[in-house]
Amino acid sequence: MHHADTGETFTLYVNAMGCDSLVISTTNYAGSDTTFITGTTCNPANSGLIISHLTNLNGCDSVISIFVSLLQSDTTHLTTTSCEPWIQEL
Repeated sequence: MHHADTGETFTLYVNAMGCDSLVISTTNYAGSDTTFITGTTCNPANSGLIISHLTNLNGCDSVISIFVSLLQSDTTHLTTTSCEPWIQEL
């Protein structure tokens, strides 16, 4: 539904006995919902844009956009000095 489809409509009915009935319908535009969520992750497989299309309480389409950015990984350099000929693994 588009907001241009809103307003009142009038429909006149005549039953088999010749009596008139007037039906007045009022249509309001409820609008759709869009929600933007951001987050971070350390896992490259979980990063990127995730879009979900749902229906809100008014029966209108809703869009949830989740953008998950990838955090840079940490790098730690360790330097050791030893008098022993073996290397210790950390």
